[in-house]
Amino acid sequence: MKNRSYKNKFRRWQWRVLLGFGLLYFFYYAGRQNIALAIPLLKKEFGWTEAQLGFISACLFWTYGFSHLLWGRLSDKIGGRLLVTTGGLLSLGVNWLCSFARTVGGLAFPWAINGFVQAMGWSPGTRLVANWWPSRQRGFAMGVLLSSCGWATVMIWLLGGWVGVHWGWRGIFRIPPLFLGVMSMVYFFTVRNYPHEVGLEDYGEEKKEELEKITGIKPYFNVLKNRKFDLACLAVGTAHLTRYFFLTWIPLYYSEALGFSIMKVAALSLALPLGMGIGPVLSGWISDKFFGAKRYQMASSLLMTAAACTVMMGFIPPANLVLGGIFLFLVGLSIFGGEGPIWALCADLAGKNQTGTAAGIMEWVAYMFAALQAVVLGAILTLTGGNWKLLFVLVAIIQLIGVRAIWAVKR
Repeated sequence: MKNRSYKNKFRRWQWRVLLGFGLLYFFYYAGRQNIALAIPLLKKEFGWTEAQLGFISACLFWTYGFSHLLWGRLSDKIGGRLLVTTGGLLSLGVNWLCSFARTVGGLAFPWAINGFVQAMGWSPGTRLVANWWPSRQRGFAMGVLLSSCGWATVMIWLLGGWVGVHWGWRGIFRIPPLFLGVMSMVYFFTVRNYPHEVGLEDYGEEKKEELEKITGIKPYFNVLKNRKFDLACLAVGTAHLTRYFFLTWIPLYYSEALGFSIMKVAALSLALPLGMGIGPVLSGWISDKFFGAKRYQMASSLLMTAAACTVMMGFIPPANLVLGGIFLFLVGLSIFGGEGPIWALCADLAGKNQTGTAAGIMEWVAYMFAALQAVVLGAILTLTGGNWKLLFVLVAIIQLIGVRAIWAVKR
């Protein structure tokens, strides 16, 4: 029977690891979400089309998604602490390289490299958190992490909007990522990969055969043969498509519709990430507390709400800022709140020892959908002369497919 002192120490380290990674990943967004505010400025300066801007955005999604297949598995082997730190420092350097671009290709190529190094963050980090947080608490823990992503978008849109007004789009790629570099170093010296590294016992929740050492590509097949995990990947993919449709295009939508400056656009769009900051913690806590860690009820309800609000966004005038703000907030809350319980399924369905691999696969699927929206929706905007209503309806229909998928994951 462990004494109170031991339990208190373990609890402190749990929170130290969770909040440490949450804070670092908060600043990861300063090196990735900054492009959303740069898009209107790039279009104004260079005259690039939505299709070209969508292609640039998709370059990160492609490399980011595929790289998770590597970094997720590697984190299962060596732990996530070093990978997450390295990724943050490299992303700082690549963002500065992006700031010197003058052509579509000159920005697309380093932005693709940024996706490769940014992928060192999420999958290794979720593996690290799974080492410290057991299944019965994991929905809440993942909610905290996703909440940090939502608040990170608030930060980068405020900071990026202000930087864009004073230093243009090049400043957006230079100044916000500096915070990522600093926090990467702080993170490395304040957390540990496993409880045993600080004199505590690693908890175990897998069956004996799941604890055996698995090498090569076998873990990928172990995870992918689980039909419920495959359905969860489809659900998170459609959620990411909806999420990045709003994150990528909403600043341009309001900039073109209302003629606002980038700072005003950023302030107007804040309702979206504010909802993202609240939704994951709330849904993760509810799924653990009231649904016995059964993720599908909470996720399907929230993703259905996101689909409904997306449709409504297409049918209200852009000048109706009150209704627009309400629906943006609800989209952010429901889409990110719906994703929280789904991400917890990586450890629930694959087991703690394959969490990094599972998170890598799920992240790959998620960002293939994100890349799809960037390219296809950007092309639709260009071909239709800016038919935003069509896009809102199309995205909502795709989101309903995800609702059906996650409802089938009854665990």
